[in-house]
Amino acid sequence: MKKLIIFDMDGVLFDSVTIAENAFLEDYPYLTRSHHKELLAGNFHEEIRKFKLNNTAVIRTEEEKESRKLAYSQQKLEVGMYDGMFELLKFLKQRITF
Repeated sequence: MKKLIIFDMDGVLFDSVTIAENAFLEDYPYLTRSHHKELLAGNFHEEIRKFKLNNTAVIRTEEEKESRKLAYSQQKLEVGMYDGMFELLKFLKQRITF
């Protein structure tokens, strides 16, 4: 049996856009929600370079980073899938041949 892996970037299958945006803005508190949307409009890594964000995030200890990562993961587990996505995935599973 062949398997297919679908990667869910924030906000594609699950309604996690707000969670991701809030986490990003906690790291870069001098940016606005509009800035964040700009970053998502193109290639995220190229856009980050335009904003010169490579070394400007809030500095956190390793313990703080791990705590935030766990909290973020927990929040993502609690958000629901967008309406119709589960059905779409089931449909794709039936239709895709390799």
